[in-house]
Amino acid sequence: MEGLDNTQYPTGNGVCNGTDACTPSNTVDLPNAGYFSVTVAGDVKFDPIQGAAGQTRAFAAGETSKFRAKRIYATGTTATGIYIYY
Repeated sequence: MEGLDNTQYPTGNGVCNGTDACTPSNTVDLPNAGYFSVTVAGDVKFDPIQGAAGQTRAFAAGETSKFRAKRIYATGTTATGIYIYY
């Protein structure tokens, strides 16, 4: 994907093509993998596009991930108001 380096971080020229509200699911991948933000603080359990599945990280309200996720789990996710940027 243009605008990303091999560590999955924006390189400065990345463009957001869209934003979707996220409904976490234990069984269904996101229709568009991307960075995510939360509006209410809490934990987010997710599968990054590369790396170990089922990672859990704590996020503050308004924080955006440094990871591109392909799935956000319902079980293990306490943060709410999750949005995907792709």
